[in-house]
Amino acid sequence: MTQTAPAQPTTRNSARGWILGGGAALALIALAVVGATLPSPAAPSTRWNVVLITLDTTRADRLGCYGYGRADTPTIDALSRQGVQYLRCYSPVPVTLPSHSSLLTGLDPPRHGIHTNGPDALSADAETLAELLHGEG
Repeated sequence: MTQTAPAQPTTRNSARGWILGGGAALALIALAVVGATLPSPAAPSTRWNVVLITLDTTRADRLGCYGYGRADTPTIDALSRQGVQYLRCYSPVPVTLPSHSSLLTGLDPPRHGIHTNGPDALSADAETLAELLHGEG
């Protein structure tokens, strides 16, 4: 796999660090979902097997696959070598619940209704990935 540029170091409290971390987490999630949805050659099936792995508060500039020399992330680094590595990923918001809600619905916070980690409720018309997959069997 060819990288076009190493990740730029960020400060611990910068918004860019949060966005890069969220982007790295979303990239790893997308990688896991795509890999998990491929049918097994040993057991062909018309149904998908999906494993969704999410990471919270993981910064791209602290992962070996993004150029950090002192990283202790061998499993993530190996997964990155076997799949697609994104250099520019963005989270719609640097807060866990609304960011995950966006990932699982494909909608931004104003459309799915989750704005904080508080008592917000998901919009009734926001279909989640779980509902979509359930509908497919």
